[in-house]
Amino acid sequence: SSGINAEYGDSCFHCLQVTFEQTIFDCTSFDKTAPLGCETRVGRAHLLETIVNCAGQRIVGTMLASYEVEREVVLYNKNEYIVTASGNKVSRRSVLCGSQNIVINGKTIIKGGCMIRGDLANIRLGKYCVLEEGVVIRPPFKKFIKGCAFFPIQLGDCCLVGAGTVLHAATVGNFIRFGKNCYIGRRCVIKDCVVIDEGAVVRDDTVMPPFTRWAGSPAKIVEELPESMSYVLGDDSQEYYDKFTPTGPDSGPGWGSAVRKISAVRRISAVSAPSGAGKAPAQKSVKEDG
Repeated sequence: SSGINAEYGDSCFHCLQVTFEQTIFDCTSFDKTAPLGCETRVGRAHLLETIVNCAGQRIVGTMLASYEVEREVVLYNKNEYIVTASGNKVSRRSVLCGSQNIVINGKTIIKGGCMIRGDLANIRLGKYCVLEEGVVIRPPFKKFIKGCAFFPIQLGDCCLVGAGTVLHAATVGNFIRFGKNCYIGRRCVIKDCVVIDEGAVVRDDTVMPPFTRWAGSPAKIVEELPESMSYVLGDDSQEYYDKFTPTGPDSGPGWGSAVRKISAVRRISAVSAPSGAGKAPAQKSVKEDG
C-alpha cells in the first residue's frame, strides 16, 4: 500500500480497515494499466492478498455459522435401548444381522428401524456416530463371472447419518454428515469432512474429495468447505451424544443396581428364614447375612 500511495497519490487508496466485527474496503481511482515499479507491484500484491484473505474470513465465518446448530436435549426411553460398556446406545427396534461381524468403537447411537447387514461382510463404526431412524448400511458388492463378492465397509469417527439414508459405500471417512433420504451408491469412497445434502443420490464408484459439499441427483460438488469444518462437525456429533438423555422411572443413576440389591436381599431373607418364623426373625436374618 505504501508503494501505491507513493506513485499514484492518496486518491487511489482511501481506507483499508480490518476489525473483528467488520471489514471495510474503499478503493477508488485504481489504475490497473499504469506501469508498475518493483515496490508498487509488491504493494499492490500485498493489498490484493489482504483483501482476499479478509473477504474469505467473512465468507468462511458465514459458512460455519450455517452449520453450527445448538443441539437440543433429546429424551429417549431407557427400556428401549441397550447401553453397552463402551457407551453405545442401540435401539431394541433396530436389526443387526450378523452381530459377530459388526464392530462399534464406542459412544455411538443407533436408533429404531436401522438395519446393519453384518451377515454379508464386516462392518466397523467409529466413535460418536449417529444413525437416525430407518438407516440401512449394506456392504457393497461386485459381480464377477462366477458370482458376486461383498466387501467390508468402514465408517470413521463423528459420522451423522440422516433418517432414511441407504449406504453402500466402501469407505466413509471422519466428520461426515449425511442428510435425510440420501442414497450412496456401491463402492463409493468418501474422504474426510464431507457434507451430503438431503435427498442426494451418489453414483456408484464415486470418489468424494475432502472438504466438499454435495447435492442433487446425481450428486455434484456445490461448495468447498473450510478446513475448520472438521472441528464444527466433530463438536456437533459429540454434543448430539451428550444431549441424548434417558428418561423414565429407570433413568436415575444407580437405580437399576439398587433394585437388584433389594431383590437379592429379599431372596436371601426367604431362604434363610426358618419355617414358621415371624417377620422379626426374618429381618434379623437379613441383617446378619447382609
